[in-house]
Amino acid sequence: ARGYTGRADLSAERFVADPYAGADGIGAAGGRMYRTGDLVRWTADGVLEYLGRTDFQVKLRGLRIELGEIEAALLEREEIARAVVLVHDEQLVAYLVPTHGPVDDEAAGVDEAAVRAGLATVLPSYMVPSVFVELDRLPLNASGKLDRKALPAPTVQAREFRAPTTPVEEIVAGVFAEVLGVERVGLDDDFFALGGNSLVAVKTASMLRKKLGVEVHLPWFFDSPTVAVLADRISSSETVPGTDSRGFDVLLPLRSGGTASPLFCIHPVTGLSWSFAGLVGSIEPNRPVYGLQSPALSGERELPSSIEEWASLYVDEIRRVQPSGPYHLLGWSMGGEIAHAMAIQLTDGGDEVALLAMLDSHLASDSHIEKDSHAVTEGATEHRGTAPTLADMLGGLGVQLGDTPSLDELDRETAVEALQEMLLPVGRFDAEQIDRVVAGFVHSSVVASAYRPTDRFKGDVLYFSADLDGSHGADAWRGVVEGDVEVVPVAVTHWEMTSPEALRVIGPVLDRRLKS
Repeated sequence: ARGYTGRADLSAERFVADPYAGADGIGAAGGRMYRTGDLVRWTADGVLEYLGRTDFQVKLRGLRIELGEIEAALLEREEIARAVVLVHDEQLVAYLVPTHGPVDDEAAGVDEAAVRAGLATVLPSYMVPSVFVELDRLPLNASGKLDRKALPAPTVQAREFRAPTTPVEEIVAGVFAEVLGVERVGLDDDFFALGGNSLVAVKTASMLRKKLGVEVHLPWFFDSPTVAVLADRISSSETVPGTDSRGFDVLLPLRSGGTASPLFCIHPVTGLSWSFAGLVGSIEPNRPVYGLQSPALSGERELPSSIEEWASLYVDEIRRVQPSGPYHLLGWSMGGEIAHAMAIQLTDGGDEVALLAMLDSHLASDSHIEKDSHAVTEGATEHRGTAPTLADMLGGLGVQLGDTPSLDELDRETAVEALQEMLLPVGRFDAEQIDRVVAGFVHSSVVASAYRPTDRFKGDVLYFSADLDGSHGADAWRGVVEGDVEVVPVAVTHWEMTSPEALRVIGPVLDRRLKS
């Protein structure tokens, strides 16, 4: 079996890429494995020990969480013999049985601070339990299986509520409460912990701008997610509407803090990278995340005439913040081609590329090249016509707009007005910039369709495919890399690859790969 009939979403979840397919004569390349949902581990004497199920999925503050994934991370620790995670009063609670018990023996107990810190390095922050309960043993029912209902209620110490005091804090808290549907929001409440995501952040930023009369940029929500920090960021900003264009810079900081090697995200053919901001919540807090955007947005330099020239420009940009490897690259659509060329240039220069990942990037063949210089031949854009729709311009953040006209179907004034309203959280579009963006789209499409790698990347590729489009874009990349191409199907379309639904699949996989 290769999937469920008529259930692409369930197929993508259960039938995953087989990392062993084609190796040593085992199966055929491109094969699938079935994810059973059982959790096991090897014992010291080589026996598989069954630990339970991993398919207990819950929704907490708007985020889907696999409890089994948290339990598996806990069981990786030597001091923990058994672990169960539940949701209690809107908090994640971890029940632990120490390896060397009993729990009343302080020397044999579990260091909660160390466990919490360890989990933070392998799980997104929203998946780290708030409460830990140590037990001598887990309760079992008559069948010998875990009795979750018999687990004791945790003793939760309520956090002191700090009310907003300044006018800006009150406005930020009020908008958070309104947009997220929360009754009371305090200074220490985190936008994403309350259920926010990158789509909601766009709306929230627009509302704050209207109420406060100053620019509020989308990346601020990821660097400054609490009411107190965001309000201070807004108060200390001297920007006024129309003067801040940082959202259009070639190098866009989505999270600049952290000591781990950064993740660099390269734009699709539309040129914008800020929809990658939705990844920040899934990537370990210690890792900076940057977007790379088309020079067409700022108009400060001519557009490169080839993918190799684009890659050279971006290599120079990322070396400004990370002079040497290991480098981690993620490209969406055309961005995958640029990332591939960057990886080759970096390794040829003696640097390590530890991760080359792609979001549904297509490598065009000679038969795909159109004679018309205005044709859009990039694999994914064939689904959407020869010019981006307004939703496409927003990348993954535009999917909620539904069907919107393409830019070539709008007159200049209407397009400018519509995009100015939608893109206020990032910066302001003027008429001249709209012209540059549309011209940049056409230019980028032709450049992307002409990319024919002359060298092979000496490494592996992690490829996320748009399963609802029936994407087979990974096949072409196998001939231009020396390592493996691992395919992770995502049950969305090409232009939804940075939507919250897609990033719930992509984010944890990326985070695990970055840590490995």
